[in-house]
Amino acid sequence: MDSDIWIRLAVVFLLLLLSAFFSSVESAYYSLSRSVLDRMRGSSDPRSRRAAKLMEKPRLLLSVILTGNTAVNTAAAAIAALVAAEAALEFGMSSELAVLIEVAVMSAMILLLAELVPKFMALRDPEKWAVKTSSIVLALRVMLAPLAYPLSWLTSSLSHMMGIELQSVTTMSESEIRALVQVGHERGELEIEERRMINSIFEFGDTTVREIMVPRIDIVAAEANTPLDELLDLVINQGHSRIPVYEDTIDNIIGLMYAKDLIAATRTSKTFNLKAMIRPNTFFVPEEKKIDDLLHEFQLKKIHMAIIVDEYGGVDGLVTMEDIIEEIVGEIQDEYDSEQPLVKRLDEKTILANGLLSISEFNEMQGFEVVQESEAYDTIAGFVYKELGVVPKVKQDFEFNGFRFIVDEVIGKRITRIRIVKEGGVFEGD
Repeated sequence: MDSDIWIRLAVVFLLLLLSAFFSSVESAYYSLSRSVLDRMRGSSDPRSRRAAKLMEKPRLLLSVILTGNTAVNTAAAAIAALVAAEAALEFGMSSELAVLIEVAVMSAMILLLAELVPKFMALRDPEKWAVKTSSIVLALRVMLAPLAYPLSWLTSSLSHMMGIELQSVTTMSESEIRALVQVGHERGELEIEERRMINSIFEFGDTTVREIMVPRIDIVAAEANTPLDELLDLVINQGHSRIPVYEDTIDNIIGLMYAKDLIAATRTSKTFNLKAMIRPNTFFVPEEKKIDDLLHEFQLKKIHMAIIVDEYGGVDGLVTMEDIIEEIVGEIQDEYDSEQPLVKRLDEKTILANGLLSISEFNEMQGFEVVQESEAYDTIAGFVYKELGVVPKVKQDFEFNGFRFIVDEVIGKRITRIRIVKEGGVFEGD
């Protein structure tokens, strides 16, 4: 072969290197997250700031990269076709066979050398590669701007016409983040509590107040005519700073009594009148309200408690600021709380569950849906009530989905403890 063919092959190789450069730049720049770009903008390294500035117009940058990449790949393919034609004449090969060989070889070289390999290499440390190439990329953007600007505008217009919103920076879906959290936990980089907290944040917006409220039967409240001594005993024994006050029935809550107001009243007033000291700004919310919305309202109104009402206006329960925060950070124990675990393992097949154990928590312990969640009940006690159909007695039991549920303790009409036996297997969870 003459020297011209070798020169053309060298040019093809150089064009493939340029294509590899464009591919690596595309992979590196569009792998940078928002947080990384924010950090790069504040960097002391001017190259880092330059790279971040290039990503302020991501559509234009992408147009520059694709324009350059398409141009060099087209040129490389055209020159390779000339080389193939000359080689066919020199070796007496048919032009059709020469074209087939040229297409196969160039396709493989572009795919491997100009696409896959450079992109994988850039993904090993995208920030480092973006910083190193920022000066060259800026120069290319200036050179190719006359072509890139119209392409960027055309892309934006077509996307708008098709109803497609182009995101400026690559974002991750909730499922992708959850998958990363799980991988981090399996590798030992995330503790169990850290994983639980991150997952709780995603579930936060889907949780209703009904799922976390203190149920009606457990509400600590005071009747409006309660004597001072009894109110003081109530505050001391329960340790609450705010207590709902009602007239006649708990469905008629007229305000909140603050413990600090009660203490102040004992020192400043000779005659005690609870109605005169209660704060009437009671906040009522429906049971289907999302807790993230309620937290926002708590912050705006500067309040810490809401009374939950059903569709008929009856009191269903109450929720405090602490209850909402515990959905993210977990149980908060203060000096008035006694540690009462919801589940106690008795042996490998048996647990003793608090009646307030939620259905979702029980299912999560087992790794599958033992009891189907329902609007009719949220807790194990509610489920047992529904299955038995009557006010249960101690030791009353039934079998369900491979588990035996045995009523262990009843106070009044309320199931407080349930013994759960896994028949034919070992109980999962702690």
